[in-house]
Amino acid sequence: MFKIKFFLLVSFIISVSSLNAQIFEGKVTMTIYDAKSQELKDVEYYTNGKESAILAEEEGMKVSIMMKENKMLMVMHAQKLYMEIPFDGENKANDTSKNIQDAVVNTGETKMINGLNCTKYIIKSGDLENGIAWFTKDLGGFFLFKLDQGAESKGSVMGALGQFADLFPVLVLDIKDGKEVKMLETTKAEVMPVPASIFEVPKDYKSLLDQMMQQK
Repeated sequence: MFKIKFFLLVSFIISVSSLNAQIFEGKVTMTIYDAKSQELKDVEYYTNGKESAILAEEEGMKVSIMMKENKMLMVMHAQKLYMEIPFDGENKANDTSKNIQDAVVNTGETKMINGLNCTKYIIKSGDLENGIAWFTKDLGGFFLFKLDQGAESKGSVMGALGQFADLFPVLVLDIKDGKEVKMLETTKAEVMPVPASIFEVPKDYKSLLDQMMQQK
């Protein structure tokens, strides 16, 4: 079964100047570093400005990760199964400015990357001990940053990043064994109508939890 950590890696990370908007509807093409294979994996990110979904392949299986209000839905298409992960939002008020400043620092440096207006941040926490991240506001906020992360994120970058809900990752680098490693890159953004079906679990798919309960 695909590994949740591959997608939650992105939550530790804080893409077209012509888009000029907080509200962006369309498709974003990204690559994300997979620690197991030590390779970049292709990911498609869709948003209509309110709802968002990631489409990717994990171990040869097509997987969708959707944001729905204060929960995530993980959909495994080959098995026609889905799993719901709620976020209770208890921790958001407990994140302090000290936690955020320690984990994520805005350098104020700006430049254009892949057609996007970006600002440079330094990240030193969790899987990114020597991280450099370039974020943009051109594409609206990344969906994981918009979630109420819940009590499980207390004191972590995941909880802190909820304060950066209007940012989208464009380029994320880390230093591993003295070498610069690309962790994430947003390579292309396309303005386009996104079908509502992208953000919905097909009606014939079943809950993974219900399936597990039935097997007991």
